[in-house]
Amino acid sequence: MSGRGRKVARSPASPDGTRSASESEVQRAFEESFQRSLAEEPWKGAGLYGTYLSSPDDIRRSFLDLWPRLDGILERSVGPASALKDIGDLIVYEIPDGTRTTLSTNEKIDVELDAGMWCLSFIHTLRSLGAKKAVLMTHTCYNRQRGGGELERIISVIERGIAPVADYCEKNDINVRLVGLSDEYELSESLRAAFPERKEADFEVFFLIDYREECFLEEKGKELMSQLPDVDVVVRHTKMHISGGWLPTKTLRSTYLYCQNGTVYTNWTFDEHVSLVAAALLAKYLNQGEMLVKTYPSVDDVKKRYQKRELSLSNRVVKVREAPRKLYVMGSPWGLVQLYY
Repeated sequence: MSGRGRKVARSPASPDGTRSASESEVQRAFEESFQRSLAEEPWKGAGLYGTYLSSPDDIRRSFLDLWPRLDGILERSVGPASALKDIGDLIVYEIPDGTRTTLSTNEKIDVELDAGMWCLSFIHTLRSLGAKKAVLMTHTCYNRQRGGGELERIISVIERGIAPVADYCEKNDINVRLVGLSDEYELSESLRAAFPERKEADFEVFFLIDYREECFLEEKGKELMSQLPDVDVVVRHTKMHISGGWLPTKTLRSTYLYCQNGTVYTNWTFDEHVSLVAAALLAKYLNQGEMLVKTYPSVDDVKKRYQKRELSLSNRVVKVREAPRKLYVMGSPWGLVQLYY
């Protein structure tokens, strides 16, 4: 699906030697893939929204097919089965963005539902691959500074996303933690009614509601922060910064992954969601042992890093398919990695 498994045409036209696809080719390939995904047999476990989600088996197969093409980036190989198992310990903090500037729509999804369905698809992908927890930003309190019109848009988008996420969580025994939700919040009653506590859940998602960094300075805020798991990878879309969304003490050992693509459902196919999770796992692997407790095993290791990072100005570019539609950028001990999917 979406061109996976095809041979890559070589040409000096692009930095890594792959042929550059035209904009029309890329868009046509995506539209065909998206329509095929809607035409496939709905996954029964998704309830009312099964038409929009691929089966867990298809998602796992997609990951196992993709991973061998990413494994070569690592200095020490991790096989597909081991990588899939390690997703069980992967905790991603996802900061969606780009919903206003990603001009991708489809007649089957209404514009205000698009962002909520993206979050649902991301949760579904993580859970299908064996993850146990995830943290997602809904919006920060700083959005209120943009005026009533912007706040009204955000509240409307969140309200439209409640039904599909709640339906999916109920049918799949997922516990939703609404971190920071106050009685004064515009949708407090609707959100609490939609997401009752489920103590025996096999997957837990933490939604940050109306979040503000300053809450950590208050006793109540410290208690809220204690509910969150330690984060492995912070994912931010369309922006190379995390202003307003830092999680003090919870990101001490996390790495950063930039995704250039906006978080609307109609801009992503199911295998592209898989590529996002795979990129997050790759970023975690590349930077393991690099945060706070870094030690160098040998002088040779120091020299190798110096050679790649300082002398070669390493900037590795990897294209997984001919007509990539997603771009991820991550750091490594020896330089940048740009992953095109």
